Amino acid sequence: MGRMGRMGRMGEYDDPAHAGGPSSTLLNDALTTTRDGTVGYWDGAARYTPAFPFSDSPDDILYLQYDIRGRLLDHALHASMAVAGTPARRDAGGVTLGSAEVKGSGRPVVTIHQPAQDHFRAQLSHLRAYADLRDDRLAEINLQLGDIMSFFGAVGYLDPQRRARTTDLLDAVERLTVFVEMQVKHLCRSPRPIDYAPQVQPLIQTPDHSAFPSGHSTESFAVATVLYRLMEGECAHHGVGAQAHVFRVAERMAVNRTVAGVHFPCDSAAGAVLGCAIGEHVHALATGRVLKPMAMDFRAGDGGGFADTEDFSLDWLGDALVPPEFDHRPADGDAATRNAILAKAWELAAAEWP
Repeated sequence: MGRMGRMGRMGEYDDPAHAGGPSSTLLNDALTTTRDGTVGYWDGAARYTPAFPFSDSPDDILYLQYDIRGRLLDHALHASMAVAGTPARRDAGGVTLGSAEVKGSGRPVVTIHQPAQDHFRAQLSHLRAYADLRDDRLAEINLQLGDIMSFFGAVGYLDPQRRARTTDLLDAVERLTVFVEMQVKHLCRSPRPIDYAPQVQPLIQTPDHSAFPSGHSTESFAVATVLYRLMEGECAHHGVGAQAHVFRVAERMAVNRTVAGVHFPCDSAAGAVLGCAIGEHVHALATGRVLKPMAMDFRAGDGGGFADTEDFSLDWLGDALVPPEFDHRPADGDAATRNAILAKAWELAAAEWP
């Protein structure tokens, strides 16, 4: 899972930094003795009447630090998505394959179906071939264990000052994606490549959660979808079809996980479909549009949309995606379809792009 590059800052909520550095027992003690030596007599009377509330607009969260802004965005986003389905299980009757239906604002967005084990076995030949690229991709693979955002920031300039609102939004999108993907993984839990053949010998530690779908692929394509909306004003279907730069970066990060030996191509394919769907949902929610049920359905196997010997690519994804359709546009929608904080966050992020 490509964890957020700034996730460590979320801890500031519990112990915010002081003006000149982080809090510590030594600093707390020094501030206490400084107060004792400088305040003098105080009878407890107020000296000022501060402005309250801090902002006249309920959608203004810029007076808050990054971590608190993030929690407000998380509430708006996480509350809008739900995952339900049939969990994978084994009983006396055999194996029941899992499936997960993802809904956005109560409407179906995409359904992911767990592949059969024969499909994963057939995909092992791709693991063998991609292993030859490990020396070339080693630096990328290791850095992407904890940071995917820097790779997008090298394409569409991401800076915590010049594009602060964009980085806020993209970080929130990545957190939302992890929230959704982990539920899908749990319902469709599938073995990792190393479970099928020790010769896979991954170059990184195999994660404990399901191989299917790929978290890195899901997160990369969700971020790419939102970033493409901000940069170009177009949907994922358009960007993937045009093989836009941000989607080529997302594809490479997804494939790197197969090179590393921890994912099958079908994991990346399912993750890409899911990620693009999440990104389009975020755009719709932020702009007041109501997505029609997209009815995207991922199935692997020779009878499905991703064949046993298929390799993941943008060409395949371009054929699999459907362009989003909306019941109405912001102009004829009502305010109830928009979350004020999320709408403002999108507006400010979009204003940072030409």
